Amino acid sequence: MEIDVLLLPHLLTSMISTGRWPSASDSVNKQNLQSLIPSDRNRKLRRICLYPPPFRTLTNASNDDFYRTHGVIWQLKPELAIEIADFGIGSDTPILLYYDRSKNEPTVINLDWHNSPNSNSWVVMADSFSAFVDLLGI
Repeated sequence: MEIDVLLLPHLLTSMISTGRWPSASDSVNKQNLQSLIPSDRNRKLRRICLYPPPFRTLTNASNDDFYRTHGVIWQLKPELAIEIADFGIGSDTPILLYYDRSKNEPTVINLDWHNSPNSNSWVVMADSFSAFVDLLGI
């Protein structure tokens, strides 16, 4: 599966087709009641909500105002970042596949909040999507 010109990791497309990753938009609300992430991992990582397709790069993000105001978009190349998850309702902490190091093996990053929006930063959560899946235990 390709998003703009970025190829999603094979593991992600496989997880979608086998039901290990959500494939429908109604799954987002369901995850608020029953997480797909094991509870021991959620306690350690905070509550993670996985997004279903269609995925978008930040150049096509539906919440442009958020990224301009809080998302320190200038720290990223928006055309190389795809939203795949967040830390649940009200968190405003997106989790992205980020293809700045490799077109084949994106890192997984998340927004780290600080005292003011301009001091927020993007941090590496996992060096690869497969490492992210291992971290989540799914």
